[in-house]
Amino acid sequence: MVERVVAAFGRLDCAHKQRRDHRVVGPHRDYAVSEWDKVLAVNLTGVFLCLRAELPVLVAGGGGAVVNTASFSGLVAVPRIPAYVASKHGVVD
Repeated sequence: MVERVVAAFGRLDCAHKQRRDHRVVGPHRDYAVSEWDKVLAVNLTGVFLCLRAELPVLVAGGGGAVVNTASFSGLVAVPRIPAYVASKHGVVD
């Protein structure tokens, strides 16, 4: 995606990421590891991979702005969505 932006516009000036996925709602003990992995892959690893692609292009272009939107759940514990809360805390940190 970053390569397409640079090809079309010649540079990358900013990037914004916001994604919400909390597939399973319920107590921690009921979470399957596979569901935990899916939520973290979308909400946390996705942000990491985008940044990895964006930052070198932004730096090479002299700078820019990156906004990674988390949610209120990235600041406090919210019951019944532990993978979502963990992933959003990771984005905030």
